Amino acid sequence: MALAVVPASAQDSAAPVEEDAIVVTGIRASLEQAADIKREADQVLDVITAEDVGKLPDANVAEALQRVTGVQITRVFGEGQSVSVRGLQQVRVEVDGRTLLGWSARLSPPENDQLGRSSGLDSVPSSLFGRLEVRKSPLASQAEGGLGGTVNLVTPKPLSFKEPTISVRAQGVYSENSDKFEPAITGFATTKFADGRIGVMLAGEYQKRTSTTQAFERNNFLDRNYTGGGTTTVQQTPVLLQYEQFTVDRSRLGLNGAIQFEVTPEFTLTADALYSKLKTGRRQDFFAFRLPTGTNPVTNAVVDDGMVVAGNANGTVTTAGQIRNEPTESFLYGLNGKYEGDNGLTIEADGYYSKGTIDQTIQIITLQGAAAVPGAFDFRNQTVPSLTLGGTFDPTDYASYNPANNGVRSNRLLGLLEEWTGKLDVSYEAGSGVTIAAGVRYTDLHARSNAFRSQVTPTREEIEPYLKLVNAGDFLSDIPGASRAAS
Repeated sequence: MALAVVPASAQDSAAPVEEDAIVVTGIRASLEQAADIKREADQVLDVITAEDVGKLPDANVAEALQRVTGVQITRVFGEGQSVSVRGLQQVRVEVDGRTLLGWSARLSPPENDQLGRSSGLDSVPSSLFGRLEVRKSPLASQAEGGLGGTVNLVTPKPLSFKEPTISVRAQGVYSENSDKFEPAITGFATTKFADGRIGVMLAGEYQKRTSTTQAFERNNFLDRNYTGGGTTTVQQTPVLLQYEQFTVDRSRLGLNGAIQFEVTPEFTLTADALYSKLKTGRRQDFFAFRLPTGTNPVTNAVVDDGMVVAGNANGTVTTAGQIRNEPTESFLYGLNGKYEGDNGLTIEADGYYSKGTIDQTIQIITLQGAAAVPGAFDFRNQTVPSLTLGGTFDPTDYASYNPANNGVRSNRLLGLLEEWTGKLDVSYEAGSGVTIAAGVRYTDLHARSNAFRSQVTPTREEIEPYLKLVNAGDFLSDIPGASRAAS
């Protein structure tokens, strides 16, 4: 019903409104613009225009692109991170047709990424762009490198606005688990000078979000042999009970600016720049109880539908913590000159510099119990199984752990992606629907990563503060039964 009313309202905005009339507003122009772009494109193309991006509750570009047919996104700790186009992850990312280089804050080590093949879409705020394009088929005039397709992020240009425009938006998000209220601020301003021949535009966004996740991981149920009364039975028995807590602290800053100069009605110069920074800090702690292997691993076993769901076992206790920080930055500076003559001749020269960096540090401490610990577990009638440890094991006591199995590991990764590109494109409309086009492109792209790793055996003075921290009262406080795991 809304679609039927909007066209009439948009065509006659000056019509008088009755006192009791119902006024329906919409985004008709935005939808028409997206449809026109796709209809006139020479390739398979999907488009999200500025009105859509501005109205969707999306923290970054990856989340905005999930609304495009054939695009799937990968989420990490609840936030969209990277995209796949028709099932392929090798997606090239561009800004105004220029390569955007960078990394994502991934679970896997960044050295496993295909350097130069993709960019971290979670590092770029969606509000900086006027249009998002997903190109699913290539053209000869476009750079190769995306097996699944190419994502092109189109920034607004100041000379495209009829009047000076200023927009400011402020939001706040409260996270119950982390007990924090954090901001998301977006600003945009553009104006023109010299009789509309010079335009200036500046946009920026800052977001911060802290999230806490508490989880249980049971690993697998494997077949184990049980003997008694002269018979042997096989029952599926849990291998590992692991209780985890994650705290993720993200802050995202994006800046975009452009200056345009209309030298003549046919010739326009554009200088623009884009900067984005994503700081991701992550703390992960877990407490694990590994059941023994061999025959009769569980005593007093309770079997339900062929699976051991409760019982007693002498297992191995492991506790570990990880602190991980991985700030990433992306830079893109460009200069463009475009001539569009009345005779059908178009000449465009473009040059840009793109860079992506990462400085990842990971610190891990792992502690393993000195001896087998008696424990009672129960999966029945609760979302998360309970685990009660017995004997003399004290998770806060250094003497409960085997110094030979304790370890501290520290990793650091410095990564750099860098590209210089210059190109020249010429086209001529000869008439009768015939266009002759040619171009040349030069690119210098290189990638470098340096990984540093060290591992030592920690001292007692280094371990004891961690034991008190990981076994504090708020560790896994929201998981039923988990509070007994570390007691």
